[in-house]
Amino acid sequence: MKKLEINYDFIDKINESEGKYKLKRLVKEFPYNLFLTAGFVTRDSILYFTDQITLEEALGKIASDVIIYGVIVFGIGSMYYVLKDRILGSTREERAESELLGLVTQLNNLNIKVNLDLLKEANVYHKKYSLLKDGRVGIMRERYIEVPTYDNSNNTNTTTASIKEEHVMGTRKYVLTLDTPKKELVYKPAFNM
Repeated sequence: MKKLEINYDFIDKINESEGKYKLKRLVKEFPYNLFLTAGFVTRDSILYFTDQITLEEALGKIASDVIIYGVIVFGIGSMYYVLKDRILGSTREERAESELLGLVTQLNNLNIKVNLDLLKEANVYHKKYSLLKDGRVGIMRERYIEVPTYDNSNNTNTTTASIKEEHVMGTRKYVLTLDTPKKELVYKPAFNM
């Protein structure tokens, strides 16, 4: 089976195309607000531990900083996306769908018969994490994703493909292959001892 390399998590793109966003995406795209909030929380903690302010004042300042900068993160994030949608002339959902259409074409070229609607029905049914031991430092995530496909007579939902997604955490490289998880033997004590 040939390997297919993409630079995005297609399960996240499926959720994005359906209008489901994650908080981690805002934190990734606007990390300076997270660092700014952490800086103020650290400052208030240091002021408390050096006896310059009381515990109540420190907790009040920390709570207000988290609330204020949390609102700023969401405010700037929503304004950013509105402006980006206006400038590009398409919404996030439409851009995610166009990337998924490219993936559909690539999967069809690998003889996995699927369309956009069937790809949106994909679900993760098995995950496995392991440490890399070949000189690189990192964590390898393997996910097995079940995708409904067409069968040979073009009937939908009668067959499924199991796609293995390999991803080194922290990188943008996702490798897709057609594979199923290996069954692991579970040893039991003899005679119920």
